Amino acid sequence: MSINLTSGQLAKLTLLTEGGEAKIYEYKNNNLIKIFKPHIDIRRKEEKVKKIVSGKMPSNVYGPIEVVTVNNKFAGYVMKKVENAEVFHQLVKKKYLKTYQITNKDVLELMVDAGKTITAFHKSGGLIGDYNDYNIMMKGNKSFFIDVDSWGISDTLKPDAYTETFMDPKAMRSNGSVVFSLEAEHYNFAVLSFNMLTRLHPFGGTYVKDENMTTMDRMKKNISVLGNNKITIPKIIPSWDWMSPQLKTEYQEIFEKGKRQSILGSLEELTDNLQYCNTHQMYYFSKYKECPMCNSNAKVAEPPVIVKVTTTKKNTISIVFEAQDVRILLNNRQYVNTNNEVVHIQSKRKMKLERGKMVDFTSDGKFAFVVGSNTITIYDENDKLHSTLERMHKTPYVVKGNYLYFVDKTGTLLKTQVTPNGNIASNIGQVFNPLFAVSDIGETFIGSFYPKKAIIKINNYNFEVNYNGKIREYAIKQDVVSKKWLFIYQLPSGKYRTMVFGNRVVEYDEEMISYEANPLSNICFYKETICIPGNGKITMINYVKNLTKEIPCNVVKEDSKLSYANGVFEITNEDKIYQFGG
Repeated sequence: MSINLTSGQLAKLTLLTEGGEAKIYEYKNNNLIKIFKPHIDIRRKEEKVKKIVSGKMPSNVYGPIEVVTVNNKFAGYVMKKVENAEVFHQLVKKKYLKTYQITNKDVLELMVDAGKTITAFHKSGGLIGDYNDYNIMMKGNKSFFIDVDSWGISDTLKPDAYTETFMDPKAMRSNGSVVFSLEAEHYNFAVLSFNMLTRLHPFGGTYVKDENMTTMDRMKKNISVLGNNKITIPKIIPSWDWMSPQLKTEYQEIFEKGKRQSILGSLEELTDNLQYCNTHQMYYFSKYKECPMCNSNAKVAEPPVIVKVTTTKKNTISIVFEAQDVRILLNNRQYVNTNNEVVHIQSKRKMKLERGKMVDFTSDGKFAFVVGSNTITIYDENDKLHSTLERMHKTPYVVKGNYLYFVDKTGTLLKTQVTPNGNIASNIGQVFNPLFAVSDIGETFIGSFYPKKAIIKINNYNFEVNYNGKIREYAIKQDVVSKKWLFIYQLPSGKYRTMVFGNRVVEYDEEMISYEANPLSNICFYKETICIPGNGKITMINYVKNLTKEIPCNVVKEDSKLSYANGVFEITNEDKIYQFGG
């Protein structure tokens, strides 16, 4: 079966997103069309796509279902659209897990579901190749696979892609090629599953003996977090001793001893034998006589001690917000309560939270925004429908005061004022794979990210920045004093690139600074100083003076959100907001 389009018909379709290999368009009957770009080996793709279409894939594999030709030449394929699904990468975000009440049992069930699909594909003679937490989607406790055209179908049609930090180093050759095999796939899935279950890459943390050693270097040298006590692990990463001894042993054998076995059986055994600990609010392997984090004999690290607020001679700590019904603070404007509602702190207005969506409010709370993958629905102060805006799929949005900044389906960044009588939209400009931020005074930082370069627009001036890879974590902040912009993103190697944009010049561009903040956007930027939350401290880096100092503060953690003004830090934790300063 095939669908034949003319180039004119293709041009009329709505472009949903674009990557280095292809463009994705919306199509009828809740389907998508993927059109490959000219530089792709189109003959190989055609052979592989036709083989997938003629064969059978599991129902949760969203691959080619029909061939697409444009002007009678092979161009791509039709695939199903996964509605209201999110990428696996969300599972490494603590705030996401807590906001939507996702437990370690839920994550475990997702990994088992994904593992069963992968095993079934392996039995058919295929190989996945490109394991990463962006190629698998989730909806509830079910997994869905995308980017299937890169999979290997046979010995002659091997995988087309891989992600370094998930790839077996034994399979990688010095010339950059990879030997795909079932043994390598066992390693790849072990890395992915450990990462999702613990929120930490098995070769993450900081290697004390050599802090500059990259993730890839440690993978090659078998220096994982499981058997090496010279690795510092972020305090916000929970212990993985809730796992069964067998699963932990298998992980260590794979990561450190060169073994290559499937861990699916141990994952399934753990899933079938779980018990809930009310103290730690997580599940553990039920064949332990007690919760291993409650029983000191189980040799599990004690949970973090809740420190009391203290006063120093120079700096005082005070609580500026707390509430009995807080489940998790999203930011200093709103929180999720125990009834699964998002509460606007100033006005006390509440809106029900649905999984896969977010809720935001104007500064006065009179308008509420329910943000889905493709739409932003606005409700007035009486909870009546005000309007619905279509946005480009899962692009960023920002609410500042009574203004909403978002990208519409045509790729236009709009500044929209919401009023009782309707919306007043102004066009800021066209964007591509955008990241953007808006300062408190309404200035914008707009980044369009193409396959090999980024265009950063600040105050109507364009910066062209060399860029390659996929941005996973980033922070964009404006210094309210100097009006400079800070942009940090994580490189594929695990290092961070730190850039400061001044008046028509990039003032700073280095890869020397590392960050404890989780997520990275929790840092703040003030008077040319980057302020980073850590475990019981705030690290302050002045990139101009090349000076670093640490300020002890016992209410700060790696996942605290910082802001700073007039000598006072505001620290937003999971359940309270503090002020810290003189």
